[in-house]
Amino acid sequence: YVDEVRVGYFRTSKRTKKSIWIGLDIAADQRGRGIAHSAYVKFMEYLKDIGIDRCYLAVLGHNERAMHIYNKLGFHIIYSDYNYIHNCLDHKMMVTINRASDILNQDTHFIIEQCYDILKNYNNSTIFITGANGFIGKWLYQVFNTLRSDYKMVIKMIVSDVDVPKIQNPHADDSIVKCNIIDVEDVKEVRSYIHLNERLYIFNCAGIANPSSYMKNPIATLDVSYIGTKNIIDIIGNRRKNLQNIALFSSSEIYGDINIIPTSEENVGTISTTGNRACYDVGKLVLETLGNIYKEVYPIKIFRPFNLYGPFMEDTRIMPTFLNAAERDLPITVYGDGEQSRTYCYASDAMIMILKACIPNVPSGFYNIGNDTPEVSVNKLAEMMLDILPTESVVNKIDYPDDYPHEEPMRRRPDISKISGTVKYLPVVSLGSGILRTFEHNKQRKHDPII
Repeated sequence: YVDEVRVGYFRTSKRTKKSIWIGLDIAADQRGRGIAHSAYVKFMEYLKDIGIDRCYLAVLGHNERAMHIYNKLGFHIIYSDYNYIHNCLDHKMMVTINRASDILNQDTHFIIEQCYDILKNYNNSTIFITGANGFIGKWLYQVFNTLRSDYKMVIKMIVSDVDVPKIQNPHADDSIVKCNIIDVEDVKEVRSYIHLNERLYIFNCAGIANPSSYMKNPIATLDVSYIGTKNIIDIIGNRRKNLQNIALFSSSEIYGDINIIPTSEENVGTISTTGNRACYDVGKLVLETLGNIYKEVYPIKIFRPFNLYGPFMEDTRIMPTFLNAAERDLPITVYGDGEQSRTYCYASDAMIMILKACIPNVPSGFYNIGNDTPEVSVNKLAEMMLDILPTESVVNKIDYPDDYPHEEPMRRRPDISKISGTVKYLPVVSLGSGILRTFEHNKQRKHDPII
């Protein structure tokens, strides 16, 4: 009803556990009066009131007038198929109705919308993820699981971590495996879940990236980069006729002390073998050396992330540490003089670049993953937190504590021209927006835990 006048109707069908199909139309005697937009807005407000977050729309045949209304309502095309009967394109569209309700799902669907045609390559495949409890591993599972549940792709998933992967409501066909990739027998057990001729994508995300943790476990940090990576390639990747890609995750730390800013993949810095970050930095160099040697035989992409952040990052790196302090109105603690500077890349932008790069027709090699702007000091980042977040925190500067590696590079800013030119994507989430989204997600998570 619009202004108490019945202008249309809807009907429902195809009820499932997670969705319901709705047919919506303007009544015949009300068409042509220009009220379709306001009627649809009213209906979408009703959906929002009853807790519906997303609405999908099937447009059968290309209708310019209808498409104009749908675009105005905020619908975006997810993918299109050619309709041979009507000689036109049919579209599937989606709109997020309650935009403040679920940051994680919004980001996930944004990732999928931006590269759906590329993501079709993962259909009818097996995905193996190591380090599934880590930041990138969780994001990969989130995206692939959504491709199955919401986009009906056929994807088999094997997820592993040194601790049992913390997956809420995993798919019935998933293999959730406790696996220390340093241990040959553990990796062989994982291999038993994969048939020799399956189309296989490997995402080796295992590693100890938390500075406080790798200072306490330097040998394990080295081992997981070298022995673990070698085990994954030799035991899982070996003799796989349908191996589509092996993704290895290095770090921007391999550039060491470097004064070439922004830094491209060809630049070389200096890394200390005796410093308190050496176990991590040198470990990643060895991982890269392995990948570079093996890429002559296997399809291998080696990613160098530059300060990624967002939902799922839960350790003592700078972003989660600052955000946790701000949420609790505690002091935001800056180590040293605070003049060390970085650029930061939000999770959704990073995942789009990674997923687009892992399909078979993208050349093997090294790729920076990150955002090239803005480069901000730690002091500036702390000030941003105070400016844009609802917090009573203050900034507190202290010397580096004993359990945190102080020998860090002063600047980090990637040259991302190689990855952006290859996958045709540039980051779009601003630093301020990413901080706000992560902060909001962390608050939501307390009420409705994801894991």
